[in-house]
Amino acid sequence: MKSIMLVLNSMRRWIGWYASLAGVTITNIASGAQFEEAKVSAVVHDVKLLRGQVVLRPAAVNDEIREDTAVRTGLESRGELTFPDLTLARLGANTIFSFNQKAREVNLINGAILLRVPKNSGGATITTDAVTAGIVGTTVMMEYHPRGIAKFIVLEGVARLYLKKRLGESILVHAGEMMIIRWGATELSNPVAVDISEIMRTSLLITGFGPLPSAPLIAAAETHQIERESQGQLVETNLVIYGSGTLVTLADETDQRFAVLSNAKFGKPETITAPSPFLINSKTQINTDPTITNGNITASGKIYRGPADDGPMSQYLFGSTSPFDSALKLNRFFKDPANLPVAAFKFQNLALLGNPTITVGQNGVTKLGLIGVNGITSGAPGGSLTFKRLDLLFLATKAGSINLTDDLSFQNLSTLGVYARGAGSNLTLASPISGVTRLVLAAEDAVRIADTAANLTVFSHLVVDAGGDLSAGGPNGIGAFTVQNRGRTIAGNATLQVSAANLVANSFEASIDNTGGGTIGGNATIDVAVAGNAAITSDATFQINGSDAAASAAININGGNYAAGRQFFGFIDGNGVFATNNASIRADLVKIGVFGNNGTLRIGGGSISANSLLHLYAPGSNGTIDFVSNVTLSTSNAIPAIVANTVTIENGVVVTVDANADGAREADVFTNNPNYSGSGGNETTTGTFAGTGANTQPLKGASPPPFVLRRGSSNAFTLGTTVARSPKAGSLPSPGSMRPASDPHTRHRNSSANRPTFCVVDTSQLQSVLDNAAPATNGKLHISSTKADRKTPVRTPAGSIPRRKNIARSSDPKGPSPVLALNAR
Repeated sequence: MKSIMLVLNSMRRWIGWYASLAGVTITNIASGAQFEEAKVSAVVHDVKLLRGQVVLRPAAVNDEIREDTAVRTGLESRGELTFPDLTLARLGANTIFSFNQKAREVNLINGAILLRVPKNSGGATITTDAVTAGIVGTTVMMEYHPRGIAKFIVLEGVARLYLKKRLGESILVHAGEMMIIRWGATELSNPVAVDISEIMRTSLLITGFGPLPSAPLIAAAETHQIERESQGQLVETNLVIYGSGTLVTLADETDQRFAVLSNAKFGKPETITAPSPFLINSKTQINTDPTITNGNITASGKIYRGPADDGPMSQYLFGSTSPFDSALKLNRFFKDPANLPVAAFKFQNLALLGNPTITVGQNGVTKLGLIGVNGITSGAPGGSLTFKRLDLLFLATKAGSINLTDDLSFQNLSTLGVYARGAGSNLTLASPISGVTRLVLAAEDAVRIADTAANLTVFSHLVVDAGGDLSAGGPNGIGAFTVQNRGRTIAGNATLQVSAANLVANSFEASIDNTGGGTIGGNATIDVAVAGNAAITSDATFQINGSDAAASAAININGGNYAAGRQFFGFIDGNGVFATNNASIRADLVKIGVFGNNGTLRIGGGSISANSLLHLYAPGSNGTIDFVSNVTLSTSNAIPAIVANTVTIENGVVVTVDANADGAREADVFTNNPNYSGSGGNETTTGTFAGTGANTQPLKGASPPPFVLRRGSSNAFTLGTTVARSPKAGSLPSPGSMRPASDPHTRHRNSSANRPTFCVVDTSQLQSVLDNAAPATNGKLHISSTKADRKTPVRTPAGSIPRRKNIARSSDPKGPSPVLALNAR
């Protein structure tokens, strides 16, 4: 039986993403000399050296790279590293790469690479998550996506793949063969063959550099493949993969029916006008191919592939880009390949009444957009909406409000975005949300969060953006926005952003909890921007706990007037920066402190006013309070306390003190380095205290007032309020399969936009596709567009031909195997 050659044409940038592959490790078979430092042997465009998450500098040819340094490539960029044993690694665009000397281990953190390991070098290891493959005397290419797919191709030599945690599950991959492994696979299918000639002719990891040392061995494998084709052991097909990923395109229109069906999946979605509202409930079936069915009503959507193919998302969904779209960075979000492709449905009006059944289509799309042109509402019977099998749900209107009632709750979604677009459009949220990794809530006018939904807790990323007013928690509740990472790990950044024209709440808290052994690979950041007034009846709390287990920590209070009836509390328990930027703060008690050895409190303009207590603290061994713009510190019945190892008033800056406690009082400044003029300063800057002034005392050996205590006019210490509420208790749903964002990938190039396409998630699906193959007049095998029984004849240009039955998929490694011809630019 003849095997089949799959012609996968033009894999442009299939080696170039910023992502961590969900499942492959390539390990060494033989032992040998350790990797020593590598040298950068080629740089194309943007290539940088990293240490941890910190960019050290742009890479240059002949830079030495050691195991504590990673290499990152940017968009449309490439790099090459050469090791002393002549092992060679080429990095595609948007890739992060590092290595371990002793284990001869290469870490493909994100993206894709070409790795050439010469014979007698001791082998090498490419590490990801779920598969291992031995490499010695071999040249391979690998692409890696988080919780998605891994593609592994051998250009010369042989490798054996092992599936982790599945004892005995392995397979040999020979020269000219490819494996696709999906996330969570429990078995390995047979490899398919790929056209080595096309890869060598078009891949930028080949053509974008000098000749490979293993080029003669690859040429021999290519010749052997050509010989097999001439002998009838391999047959060319009309299947193409353009670019990265596993979106397979029919290179010609042999079957016009499939061309029509496939092309119908792309383009801008048409509005589903009836019924209005369209009901989504527990009986609704959503297939990401994409179709939606409820009862006897079936409607179609479209697949958004990204801006390169379909234009900006705002234009695609709404027909225009509004200023609020731009402020929300909507198009940037849907430019990130980690958030693509999206199955999009557009309704005149939409009502969410229950949890639909989700089927991931052959295209493999796991992201869903539901658009209500005029509005989105919810109601009974409701229940928990999980949208199981999806990793992104985007609810939006074109010009209308969204009202999500407490009949519903949203649970265990990796990414949830809710956007009420259009002038005067409001988002009213009473639906509890839990177990979500990334959450975005936005409205062009007001965002109103009821008590039932006001405890917003996510695992890595929370954005609440109101063009108008933001109200959180009702008149007696608490608006608590939390990134909860207690005892967990976030590979990237932990981010909490709140923006509004005005903010209203009884109590309000924005916090990142990284305690209990939690780690954050990137930065922990809280950004709050209120253009007008933040009116908090009781307490306003902004805090990061566990900051030293993050790459950096920062809290930024930007603009606006922040008035808390009881307490304004700002706190970072370790190193970090707390900054106020032209913000006016007023409360009975104001306490802002950064307590790490290198903590910084930066005051940038505005005013800070308190009745009973005003404490500004950075007491660590290198702690700093830095006044960078003119500011007024005022109290009505307390002596302000400014406590830091270094207190700096920048040149030309004036800190005006207006303190009263049974009469006018100076502020007490406890510092070892008073960088200002007058008031006991060391005259190193021209900055000054004014108004009632300041009394400077050495911090070393002094006893400044404790941060949790209150001091009155008699200098007697009395108990004030507690530092802060303890982090909210209660169990959180397990993150399970939730993942952070980030697995950019690039879809097929524009030239395939008008051709039939489908998506495969592993090699076995490619094998199944081949069962629909039949010979045409040009000698190639053509893939049928429709799902038919094997016994059904296939109509081709050569006439009606009986369907093939037993496409060879032998487990014998010497047996014939399907072939993919990859044109990888």
